[in-house]
Amino acid sequence: MNSMDRGFWKIRTVSSKGLTALVISIVLLLSGCGKKGPPVPPRHEIPPPVTNLSWEINKQTITLSWSVPQVESSIHLAGFKIYRSRKRLSVSDCPDCPGIFKPVADILIETPTSQDQDGEKKIYTEDMETGSRYEYKVIGYTENGISSPDSNIVSFDYQISMKKDPSEVRP
Repeated sequence: MNSMDRGFWKIRTVSSKGLTALVISIVLLLSGCGKKGPPVPPRHEIPPPVTNLSWEINKQTITLSWSVPQVESSIHLAGFKIYRSRKRLSVSDCPDCPGIFKPVADILIETPTSQDQDGEKKIYTEDMETGSRYEYKVIGYTENGISSPDSNIVSFDYQISMKKDPSEVRP
């Protein structure tokens, strides 16, 4: 007969170290790392947009200017990216279609942690091609790469009239 038939059970003793390790393992497996759910990225403050983008033309050069927006102390602007859309006026495409903006410049702020930058004017200049429709916008960004919403968009047609003034025509 075996021990089962006689109503006896063999009990094996476990040392206190082994029991402690078993209890710790069970507790760790059941406790996990806290709240269950999908991971959430850290929250970042979004910088405010540029609201006063303006332009001025002098001969063949466009000058864009804007003020550095006022930001909270937790946001540190690192710079501004300038985007441009350019279409030839001779091309007859959809006049109401939105432009395709491409980055043309990156204007860095020398001291991004300085709060006295608020309201400082930034300027960007470039030469233009005659017979083109231009649109520009500016997007600020932080040291962490967080972008602001788009600025106001400035747009204009640049063409130089090749006609002479009738008073300048000689007989």
